[in-house]
Amino acid sequence: MTTTPTSAHVTTVVRDRVAWLEFDGSRAFDGAFWTDLGAALSTATALDVRCLALTGGSTFSIGNNLAWLSRSVGTAMRRGDRRTALHASGEPMRQVARLLGDSPVVTIAAVAGDVVGAGAELACLTDLRICLGPVTVTLPEPQLGVVPDLAPPELLDDVLGSRTARRLLLAGQSLHMEPPTTETFADYGCRDITEADALLHSLSASFATGAVLPRLRRAAQHARLAEDAAAFNSRICEPTEFRASIRRYVEDKHG
Repeated sequence: MTTTPTSAHVTTVVRDRVAWLEFDGSRAFDGAFWTDLGAALSTATALDVRCLALTGGSTFSIGNNLAWLSRSVGTAMRRGDRRTALHASGEPMRQVARLLGDSPVVTIAAVAGDVVGAGAELACLTDLRICLGPVTVTLPEPQLGVVPDLAPPELLDDVLGSRTARRLLLAGQSLHMEPPTTETFADYGCRDITEADALLHSLSASFATGAVLPRLRRAAQHARLAEDAAAFNSRICEPTEFRASIRRYVEDKHG
């Protein structure tokens, strides 16, 4: 086992030619996290591995830090055109999406516990997903008046199935799964990270690799759809209203 130098938010551990990118999913994601994850993905592509696996521990993700998201939109508003503020604020996340789309090896999300918002979209951007015990997927973005644009609705339809995606997006419901019943979202179910390690070791020799991967994952199409979704959000949602929606959402959830 080898461990690369760690950042504040992401540690890369290599076991059996699998690069595990480990982070604390119980902490809300912010700009520093997305920057660190992008740097870890860039570094991991140079390693002699057969796949990259993301894991947040017992909770994959509680979503983006809404205070950070509000501040980043405010900063983008002050720097330029109000109409593009939402688009500009999402650039660190879109960089991670581009790195996943261009990865020369298969990418995997090993998810457990809550998988919320941008974290759910991050998992949907990977090629494959493994459930580590019970999982609950939630997509609160429409409650803030926007569509998911890290993983656009068309990709969510592919991964979750259109009926499930509609329930999550339109009705605000959550998707609950427990291995071995994984539904569409997850491709495999394991009891813990040790079992996931064994699974990936058994699969690694047969993983696709190289220049064929972006075509198989339709990376160019996903990138275009994500840009379209981000532009759509900029058209339908004023930055000031988006920030107000964040405040109302936090008040509704936490009082």
